This record gives sequence, structure tokens and C-alpha cells, in this order.
Amino acid sequence: MIKKAFKDLGLDPSASLDEIKKKYRKLMFRFHPDINPNANIETFHKITESYNTLRDFKEGKLSPLSDLRRSYVHLIRKLVPDVYVRMSKENFNNADILKFDINIYCDNCIRDSKIPCFKCMKKGYLDFKVGKVVRKRECSNCAGRGFLWECDRCGGKGFYKKSIELSKNKAFKIKDDLYLLKETGNEYKGHRSDVYIILL
Repeated sequence: MIKKAFKDLGLDPSASLDEIKKKYRKLMFRFHPDINPNANIETFHKITESYNTLRDFKEGKLSPLSDLRRSYVHLIRKLVPDVYVRMSKENFNNADILKFDINIYCDNCIRDSKIPCFKCMKKGYLDFKVGKVVRKRECSNCAGRGFLWECDRCGGKGFYKKSIELSKNKAFKIKDDLYLLKETGNEYKGHRSDVYIILL
């Protein structure tokens, strides 16, 4: 399991936690569907799961219950994925307040009443061609489930959008064109994801 995770990220088993985090961020820019629409969603999920495994391993959190814990963490991170906001350097430098949309978990849905998603024909993903290659992308209408719930708040998607405003002073600089806002993104039952500001 650990050996495969290192291989998935293209890292040597002797890599430090900082090196693992750095490589993960680099791969996210290449494979995250919000950044690269042509990216393979299955590769993105595999990289994320391998990163979570290695992070737990390096932090000494692997235990007999680690598989259960990792499954729970993976579920939470799928429900509250990190937010990537593209912004020009000029707008970022001139702004005191950063504005963007996040997803909030909807607790108003009737979970036992499922409606088929006809955008993806109940598959949970959409096929699209890149040259001669056919790839899959998670259906944005049903969030990959293949169905919608009855709900007059979110339309059955399971989440609704909310616009938020945050002071730019809260943004942590990772490098010249990348800033991080910790735990200010998508929300699911008290869990919040991170927000990355990508300067163009």
C-alpha cells in the first residue's frame, strides 16, 4: 500500500513529508479538473488517495483503524474538495477583499427520494474526446452520483453555492503565483476545505 502510493506520486520511499506535499501540489496543477479540464478524473482521485496515505504514514497515523479512518477522510475530501480560484495578478494586488463561491452541503434534501440524472444518463460521468482519446469527467449536475435528490433548495445536487468575502491578509503565500486560504472553502457538517488562489 505504502510502496504503491510512493509510485503513484513518482517519489522515492525516502522522500520527506515536505517533498510529498510539494509533489502533490505540482500534480494537482496538472490533474485537477478545475485547473485542467482535459485531466483524467480517475488519475486525480488516485493521486489524492495516495497523497493522503503517505501523509498519514509520515505523520505516524497509520494504525489497525487506519483503513477506516482513511476511507472517512477520503469521503470528506470528496464531499468538500479544495477550491481553486483563478485571478489576474493585477486584480489580486489591487483587492483588499477576495470574493469567490463555495459549495455548502445541503441538509434539506430528501435522501430517500432519488431522481435519475439525465445529463450523464445515470452514469455519474461524462465522456469527452481529446483528439482521438476518450476521457471521463465527473458529472457536475449530480456530483458523480448518477442521480439527484428531491430538494427545493439545491435542486437535488446535494450542495448549494454561497458567495463569500475574505480579507486578502488571510492569504498565505506559497509561491509568487499561488496563495492559500486555510479551511475557508467548501463546507460539509463542520468540515471546511482549503482555497487556493492562482494568479494568472
